[in-house]
Amino acid sequence: MSSLQFPCFDYIIGLYNGDCDCLTGRPSDYNESDSGLYMSDLIEPKVLDGLLNCDQGASVWELMSVTQAQAINYFIAESNTLLMKANKLKRLPYYGGVGMSTFTKDLTITNGYYAGVRLISPLIRSGYLKIKKIGLLLNQTTALNLVIYDRTGTVLHTLALNATANVHTVNTLPAVITLPLYDAYLDYIEYFFVYQLAGFEPKNNGIYSCSACQKSHFGWMDFEHSHKLPWHSWINVGGFTSNGLPDFDSTAQGTESMNGLTFDIELGCKVEEVFCKDALDFQGNYLARAMAIAIQMLSAALFVDKILLSPNLNRMQMINHEQLTASSLEWKGKYAEMINFIVDNTDVEAINDCYECRDVVEMIKVGIFS
Repeated sequence: MSSLQFPCFDYIIGLYNGDCDCLTGRPSDYNESDSGLYMSDLIEPKVLDGLLNCDQGASVWELMSVTQAQAINYFIAESNTLLMKANKLKRLPYYGGVGMSTFTKDLTITNGYYAGVRLISPLIRSGYLKIKKIGLLLNQTTALNLVIYDRTGTVLHTLALNATANVHTVNTLPAVITLPLYDAYLDYIEYFFVYQLAGFEPKNNGIYSCSACQKSHFGWMDFEHSHKLPWHSWINVGGFTSNGLPDFDSTAQGTESMNGLTFDIELGCKVEEVFCKDALDFQGNYLARAMAIAIQMLSAALFVDKILLSPNLNRMQMINHEQLTASSLEWKGKYAEMINFIVDNTDVEAINDCYECRDVVEMIKVGIFS
């Protein structure tokens, strides 16, 4: 069964290792399991056989799928919560704007030249930039195409944007754009947001209100933490103009001007990738096997709990209520043991750049030594 939100966990365990006479409602992938583990390994066969009948089989298959998805989501949330006891986020997520909506005058850029913004980032494994809205500050009502390039000069996106003269015009993008902040074959990440002048001029909006701060307080590619610029530990931003497309591999410092652009962004790190990014290796990685067992235990426990509480299943009298209750508690206990083992044996700093270790004082505050 697909976990959808976390595709890395697709088919980490299967639903049912076997067959049944009734096919009603049975998903086509009910017996797919990359780990070789199934929910049905833990639940007594006669219980499942009694439930998977033609009258109510579809609802039971649905319940198995739902509880498996819940177990995956619980595992990800609980494992990251446990990680935070001994670790902390290396960079705080940022949600908000980049670039000022205020201006004092029009810029003077030669018609036909290119202008825009450069955005540069250190390599951050599992880091991402999401762009939700892009604002324009131009001296004419017009439409333009804003092209997003990566450092190699590859076109990633072409966006049709509109501007109203002398007004900060915010364009909500049809879909959120997500850009990675890591490439194994580069030494830093850079994106270019480029448009061509066509009879209009941009306003002189800055990166933020203090026009001298960008150069006097922050060095290009320093990525220092700043309360005034909370995104600065993730990215540097600077403007550019050029007679033709910009030099995509230049490390020259960007200007303080946003060249009439503003951005509504999100900067963050995919903390769930500490445990799984692309695929799980159940043969060579003992932690992957442990994750499969943990999710199997919790899936079965959640399934049984819902069976015992459901008023819709008519075969309750056929189920050993006390035995199933005891089994659920046992599986939850084993799940807790397994998830603690996984967290204790995960080297977060070797896997991605989301976390860093807390010092002893911080660990006392969050209760790890209490």
